[in-house]
Amino acid sequence: WETYRTVLEILRNNSKLEALYAMTAVRAFHFCQHYKRTSEFRRLCEILRNHLQNLAKHRDQRDRPDLTNPESLQLYLETRFEQLKVATELGLWQEGFRSVEDIHGLMVFAKKTPKPQMMAVFYAKLTKIFWVSENYLYHAIVWLKLFQLSLAHNTSMTQADLST
Repeated sequence: WETYRTVLEILRNNSKLEALYAMTAVRAFHFCQHYKRTSEFRRLCEILRNHLQNLAKHRDQRDRPDLTNPESLQLYLETRFEQLKVATELGLWQEGFRSVEDIHGLMVFAKKTPKPQMMAVFYAKLTKIFWVSENYLYHAIVWLKLFQLSLAHNTSMTQADLST
């Protein structure tokens, strides 16, 4: 755990190594998931959230990752989606909701929505979060959004699929 944390701290300010940063974050997520290290996972999420906030604050520094670059933004989004998956699998619903907020913030910053496959995972995890938190209205709305996304992008759906 300490090694992952140290590597992330070293790589956070280098735009040339942001793919390595993302890969290290994902491996740290899987480490926490495999060994059921929930407190370390929470700390890891907080560290990544602070790194993202610092990126937004100090945009003018040299060699910083640039979130206006589509490839950089995609890496950050993929990392947050993986964070959301692991949070829900560990049953850390509050951390999952914070991950949803992070993803939403990145989507607002980018002014575009991610790939439909990623959005389907996003909505599926969000349904679980709202169900566990007993926010049934939001749960229903997210199911509706997932259904609309499926209708728009799943061309193999038949009338029988829609009636069940």
